[in-house]
Amino acid sequence: MKAVNKIRILIASPGDVVDERIAVKRVIDELSTVLINDVAVELDAVMYETHAVSGVGSDVQEVINRYVDDHDIFLGIMWARLGSPSQRAESGTVEEYERSLARYRNDQNAMKIMFFLKEAALPYDIDLEQVAKVRAFKEKLGRDGVYAPSFHTVEELVLMIRNQLTAVVKQVIEERAASGGDAEESRDNHTTDTRSMFKSETVDLDDLGYIDLQVRAGGAIAKVTEISSEITHIQEEFGVSVDDAKSVFNRLSGLSTSAKKAVLDRAYDKLSQRMIEFTGELTKNAELHWKYSSDAIADWSRALLLKIYHNVVDRKEIEHEISSVTTTLQSLSALEQNIDEFISTLQAVLAGTARLRPGGRQFVDANARFLTQIRALIVAYQGYHDLLKRVRDGELG
Repeated sequence: MKAVNKIRILIASPGDVVDERIAVKRVIDELSTVLINDVAVELDAVMYETHAVSGVGSDVQEVINRYVDDHDIFLGIMWARLGSPSQRAESGTVEEYERSLARYRNDQNAMKIMFFLKEAALPYDIDLEQVAKVRAFKEKLGRDGVYAPSFHTVEELVLMIRNQLTAVVKQVIEERAASGGDAEESRDNHTTDTRSMFKSETVDLDDLGYIDLQVRAGGAIAKVTEISSEITHIQEEFGVSVDDAKSVFNRLSGLSTSAKKAVLDRAYDKLSQRMIEFTGELTKNAELHWKYSSDAIADWSRALLLKIYHNVVDRKEIEHEISSVTTTLQSLSALEQNIDEFISTLQAVLAGTARLRPGGRQFVDANARFLTQIRALIVAYQGYHDLLKRVRDGELG
């Protein structure tokens, strides 16, 4: 078994982003599974929950530091809480960041810093003092020269991490190889130089799977195209149902007031029921759209990573991919505008009568969730687009 190059990634955050911590660990574990099989790189998600051991110190954070200080990449997440203070910093998260930043400033090859800031509606019971501290810390990040992109949902963060962490891991490995650093000893005690991972004479490139990944990604995009057509069809069906309701209204002349009300109530109830049905159809298709879209970008990113590591990147192919991703981004932006306008139209229809609101509100919420997914995908595809440009320009690969 070849030597394993281990990279430790510290996930640092206050307690209000637990879901995000779990999701980031899952991404790190997934990426590690690919890397350890293909290029003998293992990623270890370092968290106080899994790495710290009970003990005594001047405070709790000092004990935690003993077990989490040994890391190569600091990955911070923050939302509306800074966290509880330690004896040396405003919070445990801040202390971990400052210790990592000090190592970076002492040796830029010894530490990489990544930070992600959540931008979402604040909880109703939020501590305003904590919010103020977070705001001040964000300003400090800027003064420290840290680029800290923002995200809105866990799904958006996952896609950002998946794209950006690949590039940072690649940088760590290249710097280790350049400095002559050794990979960690594998289970059979056989060691090799880390540079062997970049060019192996014993690996059959056809077994790496990057071609399979690209083919699977293409199939996923074909599914996305079909699902997008289904969603457009749902919008068209909604328009037909609204027109049917309007035609009923136009045929009310000559009826008594009570008869008009009875006819309209039936028409509105029918339209409300149709919107409930549309909600189910849209929710199902939106979930599939998200699955296949995120699967596609994950496969493309993994394929690109494998090609970079094994030095089989084709610059002409990269140019073609950049063009394709640009087209995809344009399609997603058009879809974003379409859904946004459709929500406005839907809200205008609901403003006419409260009778439509039971089903209408569900339909609005389903469209709003889909709009959030589309915006997260735009961020992810833009990240992949930027990654491709870095490869094209020789910054990676």
